[in-house]
Amino acid sequence: MGVGMSGLYLADIILLVAGPIALDKIGWKFFFVLIIPTAFNIAFVYFLCPETKGRSLVSLAQISPINQPCLICTVGGHKCTVWRGCCNPLLRRHS
Repeated sequence: MGVGMSGLYLADIILLVAGPIALDKIGWKFFFVLIIPTAFNIAFVYFLCPETKGRSLVSLAQISPINQPCLICTVGGHKCTVWRGCCNPLLRRHS
């Protein structure tokens, strides 16, 4: 998350420094520099990020790309599977 925030701050600095210069040089076409990446981001989120509203934590663990069990244990007499990349006890599947 820190790398992502650093990238956002770097992009903000570049945009704030280069924005007025670019606006003077190319005029209104500069706004395409803002519109095109935003359109790509909207398309990325719409097509590649699954909806998680109303889903249980177990179903979210099943649709994640890391959905193979890495630990099978017994908790209170129940067989328990912990999914890889998941340290949260709420995402354990009891059988």
